[in-house]
Amino acid sequence: MIPYRDHVGIWIREERERRGWTLPMMAAKSGVSKGHLSLIERGLTDPCTRIVRNIARALDLTASDIMQRWEVGP
Repeated sequence: MIPYRDHVGIWIREERERRGWTLPMMAAKSGVSKGHLSLIERGLTDPCTRIVRNIARALDLTASDIMQRWEVGP
């Protein structure tokens, strides 16, 4: 079973890649550093609420869309 944090990171990476964005492009759009995004996508860190909001805005989603992934898991 994939831990929820990993699942959310994978989902964020898939959403980014689905749009054809590179990690640097996502960093520029979200205001989150490339390194931090990489850690999130690999499930190595939990983002704070502000970071979740920034990522959601960049993906044209709501923070709730991302948080629901956290609560439900795969």
